[in-house]
Amino acid sequence: MEKFMVRDGMKIAPVSICSNATQTVHTAAEELCRYLSLQSGAKVEFFVGEAIKGGICLGYNKTDLEDDGFSFTFTGGSMFIDGGKRGVIYGVFELLEKLGFRFFTAECELIPKETELFLVAENLRKTPVFEYRCTNWRGMTAELAPKLKINALLGGSISAEFGGDIHYNGFVHTIGTLAEMETENGEYTDRQPCLSDEAVFETVVKNVRKRIADDPTASIVSVSQNDSHEWGRGCNCPECQKADDAEGTPMGSLLKFVNKVANNVGKDYPDVAIDTLAYRYTRKAPMSAVAEKNVIVRLCSIECCFSHPIDECDRAIYDVKDGGFADTLKKWKEHCNRIYIWDYTTNFQSYHTVFPNFGVLRKNLRFFAENNVKGVFEQGDAETINGEFGELRTYLLAKLLWDPYMTEEEYQRHIEEFIAGYYGKGGKYISEFLKYMQTCAKNVHFGIYYADPTELFVDQNTDGGIAEKAEEFLRVGRQAFACAKEFADEKQKARLEQSELQLDIYEWFLIARKAGEDKSAIENCGKKIWNKVLSLGISAMHEGGSHLRNIEPDFG
Repeated sequence: MEKFMVRDGMKIAPVSICSNATQTVHTAAEELCRYLSLQSGAKVEFFVGEAIKGGICLGYNKTDLEDDGFSFTFTGGSMFIDGGKRGVIYGVFELLEKLGFRFFTAECELIPKETELFLVAENLRKTPVFEYRCTNWRGMTAELAPKLKINALLGGSISAEFGGDIHYNGFVHTIGTLAEMETENGEYTDRQPCLSDEAVFETVVKNVRKRIADDPTASIVSVSQNDSHEWGRGCNCPECQKADDAEGTPMGSLLKFVNKVANNVGKDYPDVAIDTLAYRYTRKAPMSAVAEKNVIVRLCSIECCFSHPIDECDRAIYDVKDGGFADTLKKWKEHCNRIYIWDYTTNFQSYHTVFPNFGVLRKNLRFFAENNVKGVFEQGDAETINGEFGELRTYLLAKLLWDPYMTEEEYQRHIEEFIAGYYGKGGKYISEFLKYMQTCAKNVHFGIYYADPTELFVDQNTDGGIAEKAEEFLRVGRQAFACAKEFADEKQKARLEQSELQLDIYEWFLIARKAGEDKSAIENCGKKIWNKVLSLGISAMHEGGSHLRNIEPDFG
């Protein structure tokens, strides 16, 4: 096969863009030149105008690719990278990865050392499976997102020079504000407006239109229920109840209302989608109602078991009682052509404890793709710095959101490459510990709210006693981190210390299980953890707060 040489000794392929190139294509060229210069130590020639023979030519050809698609074309001895709005810059980072570069975190990258860089000169065309790819794991920054082909951020934005992003106006739980409801103790929780009230509809439409006018760059506006728990539900007035009864689900009145809003707004803003939730009490699909073409239904997996793939385990850990999530998604396919998923990938009771879900991430994303899902939000640890392999999850989820059909071998390669690049030569010990963690928890069902990580490893047939494997898990983990630190430089040791916090917390719970009336051991261990938490700059340890939940004494 013919090779296209990017670097041959000190000879570096020049880079060129056309004279009317977009700002994003300019940025793509600058990034390509910067990384090739970093790798070679030589200045890369850069031209504006005609395509350079033997060069890497960006954005010259018209394409039918959508915003995030890109293509590689080899002709006349040159390589052409073309694409949509973000496509060219995605193509540049794809090229760099093919040459051996890796972008693990915003501050940890791998620059290959070879003096010869090339790729097989085969034409390539790539388009993403998911139109919307978002995670709020703390490691995903505006700088890293384009490199990993993430096109949406929460709490920030991707600059126009990097192609911009897809963003919501009002991300979730917006109906209280849109309907101008009064709060109780500052919250709307478990209280919903009457969706059959014409005055509510007029108020919501007025505010949706205002939001669009105030933020014309937003392509999605959320009209979604207030947050709710298992006992929460919508209005049960006769009209709302009639709509719900007709569809066999409280989604009956909600979807009817959202469709009405979408029809009203869509007349003047055909490119803006109205997004709503299928969440807790509204999760169940309607019997006959269909979402309008400009409506996104975001199905939430909050109740699922995250120890096993969603399509293999129909157990609801929390409050849903109307069947498994997999069946619900398949039913929703018949009622909505633009399904998004709100997925959960951490323990919200304690962000820094053991959460062995690495075995399901790939399979779940593939299942979503196979069932016509158009977008996925992977919720993580945005409130804090994560010590429980959060950086690894950030990287893996980005890879999976772009390519949910990757093989298990490809997935494992991403894990191994990240661990080696992030933790250093001793990363092999962390890799083995990760596999051991998954093996230990393979027969346990767990959701996103559990306080005590030793529950994952305690033999439930020992009348509350500590199983040997629970103690063994801590021993194996400590040994893995100790071995890894022997090979680490100062920066890698700091990363290992942060990640090892999961074992510190695990040990605290293990001591608490064994201590009985003796509280001194618990308190001493807790104080050490708290000092470490402060030294790491961790701002929150669980959803909405700074302490571990449901644990006494509070070592804060």
